[in-house]
Amino acid sequence: MRKTSALVFAGLLMLVAVGGCAASTGSAVDRAEQLQSQLVDAWLAGDVDAQLALTADDVTFENKAHDSYAEGRDAFASVLRDVASITDHEATELVRSFVSADGTTGVVEYHWVGEAPDQGPFDLTMLNRFTFADGKLASVTLYWAEPDAADQLLG
Repeated sequence: MRKTSALVFAGLLMLVAVGGCAASTGSAVDRAEQLQSQLVDAWLAGDVDAQLALTADDVTFENKAHDSYAEGRDAFASVLRDVASITDHEATELVRSFVSADGTTGVVEYHWVGEAPDQGPFDLTMLNRFTFADGKLASVTLYWAEPDAADQLLG
């Protein structure tokens, strides 16, 4: 793993640890782990509808690498469909997945492969920070483990 990937992942784990300082309940953590697992399975299968079924109506999406933001299920659906269309789902794989001690936050690291229009093939590490509320995905913040990833976390 490249040093920048390790740095970014360490930073995300610190965010999860800080968010998980509250008293934990096994059931909240179990529900969050199950929800995150379902989201990961749907993402790896390229099943946008399954992902949307797990999201809150007011879900937010923020891409730190491209400074973009979407709010609401319809806007999030558009983002998911765009991303799914450039992803090689057979080659993309889960690297790691963690849920905070209180079950409100999760981090997922993917090895993401695909081909972007006008930019060609890509093969990179992608990190998603999820927040959960009321048994649904409440927000997604996307980080890319590239040389500027530390700036994405700190900026």
